[in-house]
Amino acid sequence: MNKKIRIGVIGAGSFASRRHIPIVVQSPDAELVALCRRNKEMLKKVAEHFKCDNIFTDYKEMLDSVQMDGVIIATPHALHYENAKLALEKGLHVLVEKPLTVKTKEAEEIAKIANDKGLIVVVALNPPYWQHTNYVRELIQSGEIGEIEEVNISWIGNAEHVFGLAPMPDNLPGIVPPTIFRGDSKLGGGGHFIDSGSHLLSELFWTTGLNACEINAIMDNPEFDMRTIMSVKLENSALCN
Repeated sequence: MNKKIRIGVIGAGSFASRRHIPIVVQSPDAELVALCRRNKEMLKKVAEHFKCDNIFTDYKEMLDSVQMDGVIIATPHALHYENAKLALEKGLHVLVEKPLTVKTKEAEEIAKIANDKGLIVVVALNPPYWQHTNYVRELIQSGEIGEIEEVNISWIGNAEHVFGLAPMPDNLPGIVPPTIFRGDSKLGGGGHFIDSGSHLLSELFWTTGLNACEINAIMDNPEFDMRTIMSVKLENSALCN
């Protein structure tokens, strides 16, 4: 019998309770062994729903106390670095919600630690798993539609409630309600683009298979943006916005 992969969750909040934790408990190859969240009342609700006995309000205590193979990190963006760094130093594989970190040097350090220790770090981005992006990727990389010269991607939607700029809807799914950490630019690492723009960049790089060599951006507020226009020059000189 194959050994189940023991998973702990740091940041057992609304999103983790809707997306990550159900997948773990439903998988025949994984076992949910610990949950961590700073809000003890909300943590108990999640733990009771998923029948997890090991609960912690301090992720360091969880990493020291429970035998695990890997962790899922779904904490506020600015905490990803310290959460992932310590988990890697403990010898654990890491799946972390986007963005990996809020600073380039932090991301580079996380990558180096993982490489040095032979561990896996995965950022939870959707495009590599979407059917339509894989279809577009095949069209582009097979050469069927020729060399890419220009790419345009737009994302228009209302996310003001998760930034604390509008009332939170009463009918949101999940075991517990979401927090409004995105309304704090220090915890969120910025505004809307660092939260959701990574999906668009991931889609661009995944489908084209190309890296960026030049990036420019205009934001309505660089400290806490709600609207951003970005121009990207790819390594084949294609222009994207």
